[in-house]
Formats: sequence, C-alpha cells, structure tokens
Amino acid sequence: MTVAKTTSHPSSGASSGDNKAAPARRTGIFRAPQGAPASDEECLSALTAESGDFLEHIGKTFTTGALFRLVITEEGERSFTLLTDGFEVLFGVPVASVLADPSAAYRLIHPNDVSEHMNRELQSIAQDDPFASEVRIQSLVSGLRWIQFRAQPGFDTYGNRCLDGILFDVTLHKQVEDQLREMATTDSLTGLANRRHFMQTAEQELHRTERYERPISMLMIDADHFKRVNDTYGHDVGDTVLAALANMMRQSARKQDFVARLGGEEFAVLLPETPQDKAMEMAERLRAKIEANHIETSAGTLRITVSIGVATYRKEDGGINRLLKRADDGLYEAKQSGRNRICCAE
Repeated sequence: MTVAKTTSHPSSGASSGDNKAAPARRTGIFRAPQGAPASDEECLSALTAESGDFLEHIGKTFTTGALFRLVITEEGERSFTLLTDGFEVLFGVPVASVLADPSAAYRLIHPNDVSEHMNRELQSIAQDDPFASEVRIQSLVSGLRWIQFRAQPGFDTYGNRCLDGILFDVTLHKQVEDQLREMATTDSLTGLANRRHFMQTAEQELHRTERYERPISMLMIDADHFKRVNDTYGHDVGDTVLAALANMMRQSARKQDFVARLGGEEFAVLLPETPQDKAMEMAERLRAKIEANHIETSAGTLRITVSIGVATYRKEDGGINRLLKRADDGLYEAKQSGRNRICCAE
C-alpha cells in the first residue's frame, strides 16, 4: 500500500529531553504510558498508526479492487493521498505514478464515461452525498474492464474535502447481467428477438409514431407447410430451416426495422417510417428472396416458401394488439388463398 502525505502529521512520542516512554499501541486500543495522561497529539499519532496498519493489511490482501482517498480542492483539483496496491494489480499502472499524477488514473477511464464520473465526484462533495459510479477502464493487464466505485465524502486530517472509498472489478457481474438480459429478450434458436421483447419494443414505437404522426407497418410471416418438413426430415432439419429463414429476414431488414420470432414457424417484422405501399414492396422482395433460396440441411437442399400478412397502423387500432391482429388476418388470407403470397389487411 502506498500513502501520499500532503502535510506532516503532529509529532508523537517523547523528545530527547524528557523521560516519557513512547506511546504503546495495540490493535484497536491506545494505551497511554502508566501514570501519564495521553495528550491529544499522542492519541492522534497512535490512531493514525493503527489506521495505517489496518489499511496496509487490507491493501495487501485485497487484489480484486483498491481502497482510495481522493482529495478534491474547491478549485476542482484532484489528488490521491491513499491508494492500495490492488490498483496496480488490476490496471498495471504503478500506484506511485498515480499519487504523483492523478490524471494517470483518469486517462484509463473510457472517454465516454470519464466526464460523468468526474461530475459525480464533484456532486458528491458539494451535496455531501455518497459517491457511486460505474465506468469502463482500460487495464494494461486484462483489457477493458467494468469498475464500480463507492465512496463517502468527508474531510481528511488536515481539513481537506475528500472521498474515502473502494473500487472493484465488476466485469464478470456485468457479463452475467448481459447474458441474462439476452436470454430474456432473444430467441435461442434464431438469435432474433422473442415475442415478449417484440411486443414491448413495438408498443414503444407505436407511441413514437402517434406522437409524431409517422407511418408504421408490420409484416406477419409464416413458413408454408412447415409441419411437413418436421414430419419428413425431423426437428433438427426443421431448426436448420427456421434459422436460415431468420437469417434471410435479418439480411433483408433495414437498420430501423425490428425482426422477431413469435413462436414456431411464425415471424414478425416491424417497419417504422413505412406506409402501406412501401411495406407491400418490402414484403414482396422478402417473399421472392426466400422462394429463390436453397437451404442446405443434413437431409439435403430444401426450398421453402412463406406467406406474409401486411398491416399499416391506424389510429383506431389503439395499440399493438390490434395491429398484430390485423397483420395476422392478412397472413390467414394469404394462407387460405394458396400460400407463397402476400395479403394486406384492411
């Protein structure tokens, strides 16, 4: 552990001209010399030493993070007066270099995160509130890491405003969060959004559409005679076909479009900023692309077609459920009229 001192601590112990013994210390307890009252300076010196011993012990064993004291002046100048060795273990930057130049620590923070992080430091000091921040830091040891900061504002021994806290690596936690979020929103077979995520996103897009009076359309897509594929070749081949269909839809979609697998062989595509005529054109291009495509499977090359229902949002729809129902009606009509075609719901 390395500690930087900005001002000398008060002297402790006896001078060469008196007979006092040096203050005795035990962990957590200060005992004055027998028969002599302890002065304030002696108590402060002993307690400071006790704290130093404790921090040194923690600093040597805590390598998944670091303890720190950050002093911030009224002019916003920053300096670290305490930083444990875990900082160097995590980031590959010597503690001494950060104590000498605090900007060495801030240069490690991702450019998109550093400004908000520093503003939160100042806000914590100004409002005397706990400090919390989560940023990306480029470690010279292990690459980009997610680091969480927690600190309490206060004053150091010399009256300077400071943040006393801890920083620790939460990269694994963030990765688990991302995986859980993906599992909750993504269809595992195709990698497309699942039904729940599609409905939530579509509802948000409809609110935006109504606010700005912009067109939005939806495609409902169903693989023709898909049960026959499963019954003839097995579900593994059926899964290959579904994954290939999803990939073709993904490739055909524009950046703003939102593609999802609603379940089974049924898919949906939300088309923001798209009136009915343009939605029909996009549906026909997708239908033709799938019809012309050859899908390679373990059972050989297969060809498959799709039926598509198209619906464009109207104010009287009043929400995503009605728009979805109208697109589904168009899909049903396409199926009933021979498949491998598109029908627009009225």
